[in-house]
Amino acid sequence: LSHSAARISIRRFADSGQCYAVISEGDNAVPPPKVAERFRIALMRHVDPSLAAEALRLDTHGTGAAVDLGVATQHHDELLQTLSTKCNLEIVHLASDGFPDSVFIEDTLVVVGDVALLTRPGASSRQGEVDGVRRALTSSSPESSRIFAGLQVRELEQGTLDGGDVLFTGKEFFVGISHRTDVAGIQSLAKAFPSFRVTAVDITHSSFTNDSSSDEEVAKSTLDQTVPLHLKSMCSRGGEDTLLMGGRAGSIMSKVVESVAPSTYKLLQLPDMAAANCVWANDVLVRPLASEMSKESSQLLESLGGKQVQVATSELAKLDGAITCCSV
Repeated sequence: LSHSAARISIRRFADSGQCYAVISEGDNAVPPPKVAERFRIALMRHVDPSLAAEALRLDTHGTGAAVDLGVATQHHDELLQTLSTKCNLEIVHLASDGFPDSVFIEDTLVVVGDVALLTRPGASSRQGEVDGVRRALTSSSPESSRIFAGLQVRELEQGTLDGGDVLFTGKEFFVGISHRTDVAGIQSLAKAFPSFRVTAVDITHSSFTNDSSSDEEVAKSTLDQTVPLHLKSMCSRGGEDTLLMGGRAGSIMSKVVESVAPSTYKLLQLPDMAAANCVWANDVLVRPLASEMSKESSQLLESLGGKQVQVATSELAKLDGAITCCSV
């Protein structure tokens, strides 16, 4: 699909009032990446000392709660230990390189099987973060060669793409058009993973931002009305064929998924948007603490069964961070 064709496709669905469009149906003639049944490695980055004072946040007016660097680091370290000991992952812990937001490594890299796509984050202050990730993946050191043997590293050819906008379900991609990810970036992702269907979802559309709702509708809704920064702010994998959807935005996303892939997934709707951001790795669901969500959301997550581990997210959440943000 050419860039111009992609733009036409997006414009067409925008003009029709739709909030999504299939960018690529996937090419069955192209063998998919070799996707292992179990994950071996998790990439993470250290919390930079400048995080609390300089990291980006949606609260651009500075009225948000102050971030405690010590608590944020503690929460990050607890997540690292959980992924290591409970999910049996080998952790590659990269230096922060002086970038305030670099702990949110998810935005710099998309990995499916043996293909790794280095992104170009939409915030210009974060684009330099990719260099450190690239060095780690392509280093000729014996340790890097052992860990990343066989990994095909590719570069985003055009546009911007935040990994937080990329949901890979195990079968296909849903990618958010956001203030950080554009159509050209999604087209580049589709080119990097040509065997998978790629659906673009405009999360700046009025359906997701509440602009299309009356005050009465919002008042009656029991769902969290938070507007998402990224696609995965409101959805993530909760199992092999289970997708978690959080808040009002997640309920809209459920309709998109059902339209594109009817009866393919079990969709679990949670009242709280943040509750839907979890990591599912090696049959373990890493989820936020029960105390960080409504009782109903916690009970719904528990209903999934299986092994679950709760981790604290409250401090990094002040910077719009969540569980998936901190690892790849």
